[in-house]
Amino acid sequence: MTGCREQGFTLLELLISLAIFGLLLAALGQGTRFGLAAHDAQARQIETDDDLDAVDRTLRHLVGTMDPGLTADLTPHFIANDRSMGFTATLPEMAGYPATQADVVMAVDAAHRLVLRWAPHYPVMLGPPPLPRVTPLLDGVDHIELSYWTPGPHGVWVDRWAANVLPELVRLRIVFVEHDRRHWPDIIAATAVN
Repeated sequence: MTGCREQGFTLLELLISLAIFGLLLAALGQGTRFGLAAHDAQARQIETDDDLDAVDRTLRHLVGTMDPGLTADLTPHFIANDRSMGFTATLPEMAGYPATQADVVMAVDAAHRLVLRWAPHYPVMLGPPPLPRVTPLLDGVDHIELSYWTPGPHGVWVDRWAANVLPELVRLRIVFVEHDRRHWPDIIAATAVN
């Protein structure tokens, strides 16, 4: 027999092939892991944006439906400073609840939540006032900054309101707790007097 070589791979060739195959699998695994992490981060961001968007729509609705005082005594129920605001407005329709007129106080509670404390509005009270309900709108809020546009051609932003009319505009800035990466532009909404 004169130098006949059998067909096949040597042990060294098999080991090199397995090593290359292992490197390819490791790279594919890292790529898949990175893709899943990016997908999860995007889903969390979309959920956060949806929460903020729902709060934005709710607050704009409440400011836009404030009672301008066109009923009984012609004076709106509106008490406001730079950190909270109390008023009568139409609550938006919620799951199982129709839209209803309510006395509302908007503020941040001790648990760092933007909340609405509200009770149905009764022009004439025939008994004890109902206990207010608390509806959390947004978690992780350090405080809110409110300001109000004075009516007239030379209006200015003020941080307290004591007039017997509604302001033309309400500006709300949401300040999140430290290390919270969420940001939201100021909400400026027109009241029912416009």
